[in-house]
Amino acid sequence: MTIFSRKNPVVSALALAGALWAATAIPGTAQEVVGTAVIAGETVTLYSDRTWAYSDAKAASCTPLAKGLNFCGLSRDWVRSSVTPTGITAQFSRDASQWAQTVVEEIGADQGVTLALLRQAALGYAAQAAGTTPAGVPILFEEKTDVDGHDASTLAYFVDLNGTPIVMANTMVILPKRALQFQTYVIGAREMSDQHRAFHAEFLDVLDIAE
Repeated sequence: MTIFSRKNPVVSALALAGALWAATAIPGTAQEVVGTAVIAGETVTLYSDRTWAYSDAKAASCTPLAKGLNFCGLSRDWVRSSVTPTGITAQFSRDASQWAQTVVEEIGADQGVTLALLRQAALGYAAQAAGTTPAGVPILFEEKTDVDGHDASTLAYFVDLNGTPIVMANTMVILPKRALQFQTYVIGAREMSDQHRAFHAEFLDVLDIAE
């Protein structure tokens, strides 16, 4: 049986390690996209909470992932998973070892969510997945960055999951009413390679965040 395949990705404890839903037990599931419609000649996006919004011009050639989040990189290089783990808004792969995920929570700075909280949560659940403590999770680097003009912080760390080495990179964005996480991971890696850095940067570059 092929474990590391696009049809059967490794998404158990580690793939969810940096997800806010698992780490903080904060209520507020993302408003997921359920379809599109045309109203008076205008395209609108329909969401799971029975709301809708006009599709803006910038996102016209993009794929909506959740309310206020579009993915503008669909190509032969990015394959979207038809089934995603609970709590993950969307999941993509470049090949059997390179994966990317988005996590959207409808709770943010207005409710007291901070980057420090997300960092603590990510390390806590990475430690749980690896059977260690947060202090025992090797941090490869941390840096300030931005995603589509929004301030962000990236945390990269290594986890050994039942003997399988995996490097995670998690970029976190806090908006007034939303917390966003954009994470990539490479199976079989022990260090944050230049290739993974480029892969992660490209993933961030194709995301469109709307307030």
